Amino acid sequence: MKNKLILFGLFFALLQATVYGKRNEPDPSIIDEPLKINVDAGKERDSCMSLAKTIEEKQSLIDDALKRMTAKIEALEERITAEAKATEDRCTQRMTAEAKATEERWNQRLSEAMKTAEGR
Repeated sequence: MKNKLILFGLFFALLQATVYGKRNEPDPSIIDEPLKINVDAGKERDSCMSLAKTIEEKQSLIDDALKRMTAKIEALEERITAEAKATEDRCTQRMTAEAKATEERWNQRLSEAMKTAEGR
């Protein structure tokens, strides 16, 4: 217990010395000297140029991908249009053939009905 009190006393003394010692030093926010910021302009310029080059390369890649996608979409559109036209033509031919067959059946039935009516 005695050692703890001694340690606590030393700690308290050091804390007071630290606080009161800093009071004698001027506050850095009140110093009248101008603030100096050193900037490595060459490094910043190189960094900006590197970033611009990277952005340009990525934009070029995106443009190339867009061109490829556009070409693929146009080819797909042409293929789908051709398939739709072919399907439409097949359907039209089937419907025309079906309509002709139906017309022939009805004409045949009509002529048979007329023959039957004449025979009565």
